[in-house]
Amino acid sequence: MRKENKIYTIGQISKMSGLEIRDIRQFMKWCSEGSQTYGKRYDLLQKQRAAVEAEFERMKKNLAMICFKCWYYEQAMKDGNEERLKKMLPDKLPGEIQVMYNYAHDLCAQNPADSIPGRTPAAKLLMVV
Repeated sequence: MRKENKIYTIGQISKMSGLEIRDIRQFMKWCSEGSQTYGKRYDLLQKQRAAVEAEFERMKKNLAMICFKCWYYEQAMKDGNEERLKKMLPDKLPGEIQVMYNYAHDLCAQNPADSIPGRTPAAKLLMVV
């Protein structure tokens, strides 16, 4: 089986890495300048990693909120109203749901997946790979 070399456009690289096109052009320029630019390339990638990690954290909080809301409305449909649920807010929710609620509302800094024994399916969605 022949191994194919892929040639990516700047737009494809930008989409894959999240880097701006101007940063990719700069990175490619540094690559052509040789090993003396390793530090610059490293710094750019470290900066991008921090930006992606921050975005990932924001998305995990959004996912926690969506999981909580799905649970909430599932319960409301079963009950036929929200009375019981409103009495549970903000701190009397079932274990996993409470952890997700707290995480989504910035009431804790911990990833819910780290605090739930056995890592439930909803918590697995929030785990950092």
